[in-house]
Amino acid sequence: KAVGTERSTSGIRTTVGVKLSMTDYARVERDAGTGRTAFQAGARIGAINTVQQAAGRTLINQPGSAQLTYVGCMSVGGHGSGTTRRALAGHARAICLMGHDGHRVTHYQIEPSGSELPLLQHDATRWADDALFRACTVNIGMLGTVTAVAVDNEPAYNIREHRWEANPAQDLTSLVAALVAWNDKDDEDDVVGGVSRGKPHSFELWLDPYSDCTIVGQRWRTDAPLRGARRLPRRGSGLRPR
Repeated sequence: KAVGTERSTSGIRTTVGVKLSMTDYARVERDAGTGRTAFQAGARIGAINTVQQAAGRTLINQPGSAQLTYVGCMSVGGHGSGTTRRALAGHARAICLMGHDGHRVTHYQIEPSGSELPLLQHDATRWADDALFRACTVNIGMLGTVTAVAVDNEPAYNIREHRWEANPAQDLTSLVAALVAWNDKDDEDDVVGGVSRGKPHSFELWLDPYSDCTIVGQRWRTDAPLRGARRLPRRGSGLRPR
């Protein structure tokens, strides 16, 4: 079974056979013709974005750690961030699978119907089938070894983040509902006091089960330059949304 960085907390990476590490199989390329990004299965999120930044592009969605492999996260249903964005698998446009029958290794490029992307593996056999393609994006290692993927990307941007401690008296259900409604408007500028914060990107909640402390993080997409470092508010600091 092929594995990525093996950070999954489930037993998905276990096998009674041979475990195949893909971490050194990690070339990344951006196709100037299609605009899409193609990479081998061991490529990590940080390395993929480093290549894309040179062209002013970035992944459309990604997990919280830049050290994870995109293919590993995609294959087990990794979801990324935001309420309006598809999971990682939803941005794949071609998948190269390696299969064998005990005697011969064969490469297949699985694509949606009507797709004609360049071959990710020069000797791959092209196979266009919508149902098969959807099954292969979240394959949990059961359909062969994924060796390479081509994904969509988008213009690069920075993230502005504000973290604050929620009012202990506020009902969490209503808080989450309000945050979801805010995040659903990700194509609109979030203007507060006449000043635009940017377009909503995502939010997160950190719950302390042993106290009434809930930390909320809101993020906006922005073209503003990077400023400051991420930090959690101190308990009792009185930080509230501004």
